[in-house]
Amino acid sequence: MNIAFVLLFILVGFLPAFGENSPSIPKEGKVIFINQLTQTGTAYENGIKLFDFNVITGDGVKITDPGEYVVVQKRRRYFSKTHNTWMPYSLFFIWNGDRKAIHEGEVPPKEHLNPKKRRSALATNGCVHVTRPEIVRLFDWAEEGKTKIIIHGTRSGD
Repeated sequence: MNIAFVLLFILVGFLPAFGENSPSIPKEGKVIFINQLTQTGTAYENGIKLFDFNVITGDGVKITDPGEYVVVQKRRRYFSKTHNTWMPYSLFFIWNGDRKAIHEGEVPPKEHLNPKKRRSALATNGCVHVTRPEIVRLFDWAEEGKTKIIIHGTRSGD
């Protein structure tokens, strides 16, 4: 085997999977990884990627805070009195105070996000929107109190 190929193989093994300074995915349990830089999500179980989905996260006015969370509550049908809207298939990762969740919602094509405005036409109020059928699959798969949520980066470009 060529020594250059072996060195390249070793170096590639040390590159982060999701971009510079990305967190590592735990090898045990269920994890929902939300990459705000690419507006994508991935479901992992025991370190193995199960499926990907598109998202839209909070914008420059009402951000989705990066960090590590856990699904603290699941609500198949939730109505937000604060925002006067339904939030189906809610996976809450912040329940007390300013509630935030991954839930069903519109996810526009990336080319429809306006790079010159701080706020897109679609407000998520800091939540993470996912469309059907992916949100139903995610909701049914996630476990309350056990599934980790890792939100990486911040939404930019709109």
